[in-house]
Amino acid sequence: LVRVHPHRRGPAVAAAAGVTMDELKQKLRREAQLAARVMHPNVVTVFAFEEIGENAVIAMELVEGATLH
Repeated sequence: LVRVHPHRRGPAVAAAAGVTMDELKQKLRREAQLAARVMHPNVVTVFAFEEIGENAVIAMELVEGATLH
């Protein structure tokens, strides 16, 4: 499990996007639902979206290999 945006930065990310935290979570949920429908060998599989407390979490396929940096 990797936390990309720690909760302490969530409100700042939402504010920068001009939305509330609830709106940001809804957008994330919708994107996860759409990504879960994509079946392609070059796209990671999205398994689930969950809200745990005030955190939103996407469970997705782990792809082994080098980073893109």
